[in-house]
Amino acid sequence: MFYTLVEKLKSKGRVMLEDLFDEYRQNVEKFIERTKGKLTVFDFDGTLSQFQYTLDRMLPCLDKDVQVYTLAGHNMYENVHLLKTMQYIFSKIEHENIWILTQTVSALEKIKTDIVVQNFKIPADKVIHVKSSVEKLDVLKTMHEKYQTPIIFIEDNAQILIRAEDELEGISGYHISCLLP
Repeated sequence: MFYTLVEKLKSKGRVMLEDLFDEYRQNVEKFIERTKGKLTVFDFDGTLSQFQYTLDRMLPCLDKDVQVYTLAGHNMYENVHLLKTMQYIFSKIEHENIWILTQTVSALEKIKTDIVVQNFKIPADKVIHVKSSVEKLDVLKTMHEKYQTPIIFIEDNAQILIRAEDELEGISGYHISCLLP
């Protein structure tokens, strides 16, 4: 009887929570399958973590003041919410093929690296910090040339993903929203 009710609701165009869960599971499984035999390069902010570091704002200070804020002894990652989806994905793909490529002010590099090492079990030397998103393109190009392996680049910045695919050989972009149903 319950199944009949679910089918009736589906036929009326309603989306059921179970449908969302199933599609989400399928998206995660497809992504894991897609990583096989490739280097997988993850952004951090907004990809491995929720991009909201304080209750009522995205950042606890103005973006231009993050370096000063950190040097003053504050840690914007003190209550970071790491995405369990990413922790699950990391448990399913080959760690030797995982890299982290993240835009970071110098004062936050050690803090962010420590979060990755402790929570995702990735060695510190596989966490690459750059000063701007555009620098990510140079790093990806160098990685592809060095390893001669296709790269999947998972990121929340659509513009940098599009540029990577348009301008670089062997790079496949994957926007974090592709995991969502």
